[in-house]
Amino acid sequence: MSIPNFSNLYQAIRSALYNVANILYGDLSASDNAFIFVVPYDMPQGVKGVTIDDVIIVTETTITAHDANFWSFQIADLTNSTNLLAAAKTTKATGGTAITGDTAYRITPDQNNTTLGAGTVIEFQATKASSATTAEALAVIVRWHWEVI
Repeated sequence: MSIPNFSNLYQAIRSALYNVANILYGDLSASDNAFIFVVPYDMPQGVKGVTIDDVIIVTETTITAHDANFWSFQIADLTNSTNLLAAAKTTKATGGTAITGDTAYRITPDQNNTTLGAGTVIEFQATKASSATTAEALAVIVRWHWEVI
């Protein structure tokens, strides 16, 4: 496999388009962690790293906002021992939002999500509080792009 060389503007522009990784998780009924992305090792020449632009979850289940029975979500960079969210995204009624079934629920990173190096391992972390509703047929989608030098 040859590694492309960004020798013209067209190639550089194309590298900035979003890429998507889809993970079909299944039913999420208890706190759990799952690897969702590894930055490719075969970075093209002229690329300095990867940015994780968005993490989106979709479930068949509507999960109402509740102060006792809720989910908290975090995106972690295991390679660099840091979180991509300053605060966990939650379905808690106070400060969180409900999840509507069959609708995208965005978990947008707000820190430490740029210039991720080759082999960086990203993990989806879900924490269940009390009797939160099971997220049935959960899918996790990672939207990312190459960072051109």
